[in-house]
Order: sequence, then C-alpha cells, then structure tokens
Amino acid sequence: MTGPQEATTDYAFSGYLDELVYCSGARMVTLLDELSTTLPRTLRTDALRNVLSPYFTEERQTLIEEEEKSDHPLDLNKARRLSRLKWHDKLCETQLENELIFYHGQTLIKDYLQTLWRSVLDYLLKTGVEERYLNAFIKESIEEIRVRELPVIEKFNSAFSAYLFDEKNAIDGIEYEQFKEVLFHTANTKEIKQIGQKYDVEVPRTLNKNGIRNILVNALKRRNQLTSDLEAEIENGSLQSLTKLAKDHNINASIYLTKEQMIEHIIDNATPLKGTAFQEETAALESFEDVDAAIRSLQDDMAALKKLIHKQLEQSDRNAATNADAGGKKPFFRKVPVLDMALGTMLLFMTIGLISYFLQDFGMFSAINSLINNINFRGQGVMEIYHGMLDFIIAG
Repeated sequence: MTGPQEATTDYAFSGYLDELVYCSGARMVTLLDELSTTLPRTLRTDALRNVLSPYFTEERQTLIEEEEKSDHPLDLNKARRLSRLKWHDKLCETQLENELIFYHGQTLIKDYLQTLWRSVLDYLLKTGVEERYLNAFIKESIEEIRVRELPVIEKFNSAFSAYLFDEKNAIDGIEYEQFKEVLFHTANTKEIKQIGQKYDVEVPRTLNKNGIRNILVNALKRRNQLTSDLEAEIENGSLQSLTKLAKDHNINASIYLTKEQMIEHIIDNATPLKGTAFQEETAALESFEDVDAAIRSLQDDMAALKKLIHKQLEQSDRNAATNADAGGKKPFFRKVPVLDMALGTMLLFMTIGLISYFLQDFGMFSAINSLINNINFRGQGVMEIYHGMLDFIIAG
C-alpha cells in the first residue's frame, strides 16, 4: 500500500456508489477491521447534516409561515420543534440520527448512504490506503449483494458505531461546549439518556451522596480549586454538608439532577474511543529500518570479503614472483581479467539485491541478502571490476 493519494471518489469510486448503498453495516465493519483503523465521528456527523439540511430548512420555513399566518401561537409540540430546528446546524450525532429516522424516506436514506460511503472512501484514500485495494473490496462487496434493498438504517449506523472516534474535547461529533449548549436547548430527558446509553453512561434522575461528591470534585477540578482540605471535607461530608458546600461554591449539585447536570454527567463519565489511523506510514518506516540493518550487514560482509581477496591477491603476487624467478608460468587468473564462478554469482545476486532495495521490493531484497550471506567464497580472480562495486557498496 502506498502513501497518501490525491484521488477522490469523485474520480475513483463514483460509479460504485449506487450499488454500495445496498451493502450492510457489516461490510463497513469488515473494511475497517481489515485495515485496523477507525474513523473520525465527524465523517458521519457531516454526512447526516449535509443530507438533512434541506429537510430542516423546509420544515422550519413551513412552521414560521404557519406561525405568522395564525392569530394564535403555535401549539406546544410545534413550538418545541421550531425551537429545535433553529439549532439544526449544531445538533450532535445522536440527534441527527434521530432526525434521519424522523424524516425517513428511501431517497433520503439513499442520499445519506452515498454521502457516507463517499466520505469514508475519500478519508481512507487520503490516509494512505491504496485505490486498487479499495476497488477490490468494493467489487467483492457488490458481488455479495443478494437483494437490492436499502439496509435498515438504525442497524446500519449501529453496526460500526464502535469504530468512530471523537477528537479531543469533543463528544458525539461536536465540541464539549457546543454539546452542552445544544442539548440544553433542544434535547429532552429521554434523548439525553439515549446519548448517555450510547457512551455506556447511566444517567440517573436523582443523586446519592457519592453522586454529589463526584459533581463537587469534577467541578472544583475544572476550576483548579480542589485543595487537599476540600477533598478531605468532600470525602468525609454528610449529604447535608455536601449540599451546603456545593451552594457555597456556586455548584449546582442538588439531589435531583437538572438537565444541565445530566449533560455534565455524560461528559464527565463517557469513555471516548481513541482514533486508530491506517498505519501504512509506520509500516513503511519499519520496513526501511529493517532494510537499512540488512544493508549494513551486507556492507560488513563485503568489506570482510574485500580484505580476504586483497590478502589472496598479495599471496598470489608473491607466488607469481617466486615462479617467475624459477622460470615458471604466471598464474592464469592474473592473465585473464574475469571473475571466477563464486564471485560472478555473488556479484549477480548482489546487483539484484540492490535493484530490489531501490525498487522497495523488501521481500526480494531479504531473500537475495540471505543467499549472499550463505555463499561460501573459495575462488580467486582478477578483481579490478569487482573492487569498484565493493567500494560503491561499502561507501553506501
């Protein structure tokens, strides 16, 4: 798999989106599992917001016109609905999912699934996943489709929720402060508890002594006002003294939780999923480190071999001089400038190994390096050409 690419689904995968919408959420899970990666929750939040925006605008305009034409205020349900719609561009993921179910319709669901798949594929491409891998996955997914029916959207979204992560200081796709504000103005108790359940947080309606202690400690920590004396006082305090302590520090910590306290309770107790990006870059770095180590080992071997060859050549020169003095013949390897079989074989393997290295074919390089290390050098030959190659490798 190669590094990050500029390609986007507008070019690479648009032709497949009409078919991908019929895949189940399990296929999304398979994709993320195979890549050992997670996704920013904002990918899904943005997809939901984009497809729902026209519906929000149309309904809001309808309610505003109805209110303007009527001599009476809107009934309570419509008034609450209009109030929520004023915050439509700030809703959290759970609220947007609820709105998707509220409006529900085949066209809307299909638009959402196309937008989501496009966003996910674009994100994976930009993080370094190869286009050819994604193409193969998409084709396999489409081949597995037996019935061209859109998935049940609640099940689809739920299937891969565990693979979505929030950025720092964010929850459910939006920042903490926005989360507190938008839920306070738009969510009822049922929806707040739904969000709590999503993040494995039980949202109580009333607090016991331990609950009030937690509110006090968390609030004072956020303000950097928690001293050792206050901590001891909170730990040993009665329900009555804790309530008074909260009042003295202007902390809302009554036995009955307000909506604001429920929201704070979720933020304080939710366990966020940490993002796991596709690790292609790290894997490549480790591969280069392995190859560098192998290259260093090969360089050491070549240096030792060159030293041995020099020693053998010096001995050959001495023998040749002795033979010449005695009227003998000069050795053949000094007269014919060719490499012997062992050196020729090693040079061939070494050249292939270097080419494999520069082409980043690490598997081939490893195999060639292993062959070179296991060659038993025994021959002699004229080394002028070979010396140049050795010097090049040893110098790096």
